[in-house]
Amino acid sequence: MSNEFKHFYEFEKFRFSPKEKSLWYEETLISISPKALDVLNLLLEKHPEVVTREEIIEKVWKDTFIEEANINVAVSNLRKTFEKESSEKFIQTIPKKGYRFIADVKKISTENQTEKASSETVSIKENLPIQNKVSRWYLLTIILVGIFFLTSFAFWFQYKDDSGFSSVPINKRNIKSIAVLPLKHLNDNETNRAISMGLTDNLITRLGKLNRFVIRPLSAVEKFSEGEKDAIQFGKELQVDSVVVGTIQSKDNRLRLNARLLDVRDGAQIWAESFDVTEEDIFKLQDKLSLQVADNLIADISDKETQKLKQRETVSPKAFQAYSKGKFYLAKRTVEDIKKAIELFEEAVKIDENYADSYTGIAKGYLLLSDSTFLASRPLEHADKIEKAINKSLTLNPDSAEAYVNKASFHTLIQWNTEAAEKNYKKAISLNPNIAQTHHWYAWVLLTQKRFEEAEKEMKTAHKLDPTSRIIATEKGLPLLYAEKYKESLPYFRQAVEMDGNFLQARFRLWYVLHLMEKYDEAFEELEAIKRLTSENNHFYLALYGMTKAKSGQKPEAIEIYDQLKKRAEDEYISPVLLSGLATMIGNKDAAFEWLDDAFEERNDYLLYLEMAPDYKDLRDDSRFENLLNKINRIKENNSSS
Repeated sequence: MSNEFKHFYEFEKFRFSPKEKSLWYEETLISISPKALDVLNLLLEKHPEVVTREEIIEKVWKDTFIEEANINVAVSNLRKTFEKESSEKFIQTIPKKGYRFIADVKKISTENQTEKASSETVSIKENLPIQNKVSRWYLLTIILVGIFFLTSFAFWFQYKDDSGFSSVPINKRNIKSIAVLPLKHLNDNETNRAISMGLTDNLITRLGKLNRFVIRPLSAVEKFSEGEKDAIQFGKELQVDSVVVGTIQSKDNRLRLNARLLDVRDGAQIWAESFDVTEEDIFKLQDKLSLQVADNLIADISDKETQKLKQRETVSPKAFQAYSKGKFYLAKRTVEDIKKAIELFEEAVKIDENYADSYTGIAKGYLLLSDSTFLASRPLEHADKIEKAINKSLTLNPDSAEAYVNKASFHTLIQWNTEAAEKNYKKAISLNPNIAQTHHWYAWVLLTQKRFEEAEKEMKTAHKLDPTSRIIATEKGLPLLYAEKYKESLPYFRQAVEMDGNFLQARFRLWYVLHLMEKYDEAFEELEAIKRLTSENNHFYLALYGMTKAKSGQKPEAIEIYDQLKKRAEDEYISPVLLSGLATMIGNKDAAFEWLDDAFEERNDYLLYLEMAPDYKDLRDDSRFENLLNKINRIKENNSSS
């Protein structure tokens, strides 16, 4: 008699044998990949505890570099298997940690050839004829084991490296659009996430130089790194034909990158490769990755295109690391994060003074702080730094589309030279037509000239290039709003709020059109959301609240808010545009023009839209309004001729 102990797990009508690595539903043996069964075994062993992704890698793929997608596929296969037979949820995802088996589990332990139950069992079925049942399971196992391997072989082979390779040649797939999804670093921390984002951005930039297909910008794909999204489904949301997806692991000063190219339309894997390099060879990794991805997207890649793909902006890994961190923080779009990003870009140029992209980052950071929609600083405060960074980046890389976007923005925000801005936006589009932000900001320049239909077209192009951008979705209705087609613009702003109700700019724009349409009840509802996203003492919220109070006939309270903000403006920066708008609403024209004069002195770019801004309708008949427009036009003319 053997003393060997065996155990089984039972949950609902499923039964799993760790020793035989077999899963049954009632008396049917289920065909599923061995790695999925290994993951199931680990989840059941640890039940009801959470199993981290690191534990899964260590136990199931020990001593093997793998993609995070391997885990996702294994768990997905298990869930699909369970869903075929049951409506119950068995596996819970714990964001940023791992998974937990949440169904009721019975662990049945038996001594071979006996009916003795182990004292360590979680629960035991009463009066269960274990001997007969076990014997029956063994017999069925022997009979069906051959069927098991035959039926599962195709499935296993298909999902080895997560999916089968496509036999359809690339020139017949007609790929016109692609998204490079953020590479996930399995050694997760902020530094590694920044490096992953840097590699992703580098690949997007290199592929974008080819102008062979539409490629989604980094801002469009960033959300993929949040939680656990399916690459194919996310690709469909981005409205692209194909996606690049991959993971990075760090171990003993080495980097292992696993990458795949998938066709979103049919889920086929076009290409997959693993790259194993030292951390010092990160630039060789960039070259290999971009060349192989391009080679599998383009059937007739030229030598000139190959050279474009191999162009490097820096030879210093430390400079690249600082730049990557800068991009990471810049994407967060808060004032503090933008300032931190600028510091990192400046650190990168100290390491490598010829790093063109870092100068581009510096300029972009200061431009964001100077934008009137950000209300973070006076526009002229950083003018010299912006201009110097732009000139340096274009000297080092005269073909940088992003640098020309910065130059165009500088002409608009700081110099009010919309003629030069349009010229540079067109130059940027000719160098790379796939940057959504270029078309977005170009639309704003067209608005200054009341070219509403052209602006609407550029906004739609920007949205098509980046359908996930919250700010583009938010501002897509502005050409209609400034054309005073409020009713037609309203659905765009509602859609933006539906896209992300916590995005302040979306709430602001929806409030704005409701305020203009005199839908005060709804406008006050949006103001409550704005207060929630800022604070009840926030000057931005208070100014908007005061405007609607005044416009809806509650001027005394609005005047009280204005007086409070006027006093606060003595010690803190509050945009004079906000104060002039509120002063206009309460009927204090003298104060409104004083604040507009302050806005003129600081070169607040909102004055470029003054002539059509609905906020100032009540001022248009005043001679001071005409005088201000003349002063603005003289600045524009002087800068255009210089």
